[in-house]
Amino acid sequence: MTNIKLLNFTELSYELTLMVLSWRNHEKVRKYMLSQDEISLKNHLDFIEYLKTTKEKLYFLVEQNDDFIGVIDFYNFKNSSCEFGLYANPEIKLAGIGKILIESSIEYAFDILKLSSLKLEVFADNEKALGLYKSFNFKEYAQKKIDEKTLILMELNNKEKRNEDS
Repeated sequence: MTNIKLLNFTELSYELTLMVLSWRNHEKVRKYMLSQDEISLKNHLDFIEYLKTTKEKLYFLVEQNDDFIGVIDFYNFKNSSCEFGLYANPEIKLAGIGKILIESSIEYAFDILKLSSLKLEVFADNEKALGLYKSFNFKEYAQKKIDEKTLILMELNNKEKRNEDS
């Protein structure tokens, strides 16, 4: 990916930490999160302190050409696989922002973390995201219900991704 930088949450300035919190609490972002409650500053800062002590989760602010465009995260590491999530900066309009965030996630997972598969969960009614994940060859492998909402579980295998590249 050109001109993309991944900035670890544990190394962000206080100003950038506040910016990320404002994005996460933005209505456009919150409505697609498992926890749709607003997050307090104290809880956000506590979470970042936790990230400094764990290898179970990685969170990054994504920067492109000096613009902060979104967040990607990796968690639930098991058997050379993990789950990931993302959300775009709700304050900017940038064509293809979801595509950039997915490409950044795939590249980091397979090229840096050397994982064999990447998994995600997406609400069934988030048709835009669902279509985007399918365009990257993510395949549905299960569904589950949370609070009357259907979550679709999807996976991309590194071999399938590599075949797409060739």
